[in-house]
Amino acid sequence: MVAILVSDICVNEYERAWRVGVQGTSSFVQSAIDWGSRVVFFFSVAVFDEHLYEFDEKAVCNPAGEYAEMKREVEQKLPS
Repeated sequence: MVAILVSDICVNEYERAWRVGVQGTSSFVQSAIDWGSRVVFFFSVAVFDEHLYEFDEKAVCNPAGEYAEMKREVEQKLPS
C-alpha cells in the first residue's frame, strides 16, 4: 500500500494527503485487523524531538511537520 505522504504534498495539498494518508491508511489497517491479520506499522520520519539519549514508549511525541503529524495520527488510531 502506498499513501500520499510525500512532505511537499502534505504541505501543498493537505486535505488530499490527509484523506489518502491518514483516513485511507487507517481504514486499510483496520480492515486487515478485522480479517485477523497482524499489522506492523512503521515509518521513517521524526516524530520525537531530536535528543541525544535513547527513546522508549514513554517518550513525548513531537511530530516535525505535516508528514510526521499525519503518520502520528495513524499510529494513534492503531490498537495497542
